[in-house]
Amino acid sequence: KISNFKIVFADHDKQEQLLMNSNLDWTIARPVALNNNETLGQLVISDDKTPSPFKMSRKQLAKFMIDNLDKKEFVHKMPILSERK
Repeated sequence: KISNFKIVFADHDKQEQLLMNSNLDWTIARPVALNNNETLGQLVISDDKTPSPFKMSRKQLAKFMIDNLDKKEFVHKMPILSERK
């Protein structure tokens, strides 16, 4: 099977490097598999490469982003985000 994931991830890595090398205050949120659940569970923030559980609602991701717009806790960090019901 032929996949273009290698190209997609190479491009993804380049954009992250550009951001990290900038003078900006940045946060790279790394959500796991997204779903459309309406009910929010408990947000799980990890730096582990294999987060558990491996799911998260789009609503919870949006909440994380909005809640952290003016905070410095995740500046220059790349938290892996998931959600526990």
